[in-house]
Amino acid sequence: MKGLSDLLKQFVPQSAHHYDKSSKSKAREQVASEVFDFLALVKQWEGIAGAKLAKHTVPIKNSQGVLTILTDHPAYGQELSFLQQALIKKIENVFPSLKGKIKRLLFQNDPTFFKQKVESYQKMAQLSKEASAPRFHPQSPEYKNAKKQALEIYAHITDEEMRDALVSLHIQLSLN
Repeated sequence: MKGLSDLLKQFVPQSAHHYDKSSKSKAREQVASEVFDFLALVKQWEGIAGAKLAKHTVPIKNSQGVLTILTDHPAYGQELSFLQQALIKKIENVFPSLKGKIKRLLFQNDPTFFKQKVESYQKMAQLSKEASAPRFHPQSPEYKNAKKQALEIYAHITDEEMRDALVSLHIQLSLN
């Protein structure tokens, strides 16, 4: 006599029960590579659009084959719309993995949001520069010299906490 599970197996395909982790992983990797390409696109935008247009435009998202570009004035969106096919080709040349993924460009004009977006990108760039700045170990000669100099400059300050804060700032500024 057959069990219920044996009977059900006859009617339900085997693949319906099987969970394929590899396809989920592949989908996640694809999404991750698309995000990476988009972030790299934002960084390379000046080289793609040109210095003049890059000051007034910024890509903000790539969804369903549409690259949305934020502008601070409608004239820049209109100017870029005339260059749409050339821009898409430039993007595909710089980022081959985006080939065929951008079908058209959409331009949105919002000066306030544009300003906020540009400021946030500038902050991100500054943070990445600071993260890549060389760090000196407290036992390195550079650090010791900067600390010695700072202690001499701020020796007259009697408040220990204030002096330590100023010495720390002096060291940070002199080493960067």
